[in-house]
Formats: sequence, structure tokens, C-alpha cells
Amino acid sequence: MLAPQITTTSDIRADPNLGYRVRVLLHDFLNVTKDPNALRRINSTTDEHYISSPYFTESQAAVIKSAIVDFDVGTTTETPNDEGAAEEADDYKLYVLSQKGGRAAMHDLADLIT
Repeated sequence: MLAPQITTTSDIRADPNLGYRVRVLLHDFLNVTKDPNALRRINSTTDEHYISSPYFTESQAAVIKSAIVDFDVGTTTETPNDEGAAEEADDYKLYVLSQKGGRAAMHDLADLIT
């Protein structure tokens, strides 16, 4: 198997196929107690981080696991509501992650895709 192409979380989000697959996985995480099909799919993964079949092929999983979080701290905006505070917390979390090597985990992608 070839080494995965270097990509960013923005690339994954913009890719119609891969971005959709990530959104399906996130949907299943959010609906696992309400949707038996979501539970079945989650339970059939073989990767400890759920980045495997039935959501992703081996090559797609390799791309996701090697993705670099491409987050620019200077792009945050101030908003005067609670949602703004939550966004700032997410922004800070991603900033810290990017300073530690920039490798993305599934919970990092969730903040960017939703």
C-alpha cells in the first residue's frame, strides 16, 4: 500500500465523497441510541477510532488518519453570544492540537465538519 497523500482537514471537508463519509460517521455517533442501523454500523468498525469499514476504505482511512489540521487562529470571529464562546473553545482546542504536530483525530474533524 502506498503512503497516503498529505492532506488537510479542509481538503477532507471539501471532498464530496470523503466529507460525506465523515458526516455519516458523525451522524451515527449522534444517533447511536436512536437508530439501530447507526449502532450496527458503529459496532462493525474494526479500528479503535472508528475510522474503518463500513465508513471508509483502507486508503480513505489512511488519508483521514494522516490529515493535518489546517486551522488559522487569526480567522476566528468574536460573537456576543454563548455560541461564540463555544466556537472560541473549539478554536483554542484545534490551535493546541496544531501546535502538537497537527494530526487529526475523529473528534477534531467533528468540530470542522459540523
